[in-house]
Amino acid sequence: MRSSGPVMAVAAVGIFWALGHGRWSTTSVLGFAESVDHPAAPLEAGRVAEIFVHLGQVVHPGDPLARLDTEELLRKQETAKITLQEARAQLSAEEVTQKAAVARAELLVLRLQNAQNQNKAELVEAERQVARLEALADQQLVPVGALEQSRLRRAGLSASVATLDNARKQKQAGLGNPLREQVSQEQVERRLAPVREMVRLRELAVETARAAVERATLKATVEGVVSSVLHLPGDVVAAGMEIVRVTSGRPGLVVCWLPEREATRPALGKPVHLRERGLLAKGFDARVVEISPVIEEIPLRAREAPNVPSWGRRVTLESHPPRPLIWGEALNVDF
Repeated sequence: MRSSGPVMAVAAVGIFWALGHGRWSTTSVLGFAESVDHPAAPLEAGRVAEIFVHLGQVVHPGDPLARLDTEELLRKQETAKITLQEARAQLSAEEVTQKAAVARAELLVLRLQNAQNQNKAELVEAERQVARLEALADQQLVPVGALEQSRLRRAGLSASVATLDNARKQKQAGLGNPLREQVSQEQVERRLAPVREMVRLRELAVETARAAVERATLKATVEGVVSSVLHLPGDVVAAGMEIVRVTSGRPGLVVCWLPEREATRPALGKPVHLRERGLLAKGFDARVVEISPVIEEIPLRAREAPNVPSWGRRVTLESHPPRPLIWGEALNVDF
């Protein structure tokens, strides 16, 4: 009983020291240095032709990672280009044909208008001639046959003028519409519209083929380090199959999951303590910088029992000052 006093004193000192140095923790979980994987996978199936990177290589956005075989894609691209050239040639020929057709139609209209004006003039003269011949016929100075021929000519001209006048009123055969350059151009454009649409589709096919060739080269989308090369040249891969993996992460950040029962505990800016794993590992300070608004399933590696599903709230911590960590490195987190 005499020794209990010193033991309790030592325990009290230990507790006081822990509280004074912020090491008293009611919740301890496993955290990991933030790492984000960015898989590079093709949109179409193919054969790997080249791998441009190696494990551990630092890459930047736009750097090529791998390339699929493009022989068939290049053939499709050339075929699309040839088809486009044919369509453009057809359009050029059709433009000449349609402009000539419109010009011929306009010329026919002009001839009809000229014939109408000429018939009207001849009809006026025929009316006068009939009037003169009738006066002479009353005096028996001309034969009756000459008067009849003049009347027949007048009737023919009158019928022709009436037909053309009716066509003008009904706007038939191009009559009754003004011949303007704008109208002629609109007619040509209407006739060429289907051919122009065909050219547009051929251009779209060329662009699609070009994009397919470009997509065959997989490029990095972020700045990071190549963490996996999963396929080698000659391998056949399916669409969406990962070929190269790039890993990135924010320096000094650690991600952990608080159990659902502790989900309401963290607050932005709350100080926490991080410890590297190991018997004599050193610890360092951090603070809460991000808190997920939802409860989610905890990843296998972060669970207390990997085979038992559990849920929690994702929390991101920032070491203070920022501490260099290996992406994915496991740490003990004391809240």
